[in-house]
Amino acid sequence: MVTLLPRSRLSFPASNSVEVAVKAMKNGVYDYLEKPVKMDHLLIRIKKATELSQANKKIRSLQKRISIMN
Repeated sequence: MVTLLPRSRLSFPASNSVEVAVKAMKNGVYDYLEKPVKMDHLLIRIKKATELSQANKKIRSLQKRISIMN
């Protein structure tokens, strides 16, 4: 079983198998955390996921502006 946190795209799988990790990534998971999750690793990955999300929002905003200009 794979647990996805809404909107974060972080995965906390019930098992630490490569197959589960690959399936999760194919389903749009940004990052895969093996249990037991270390708090410092979780915080770093949350920060990176947040930065990526903000960058993607900025890209979409700029793409919209460019398409309006054309």
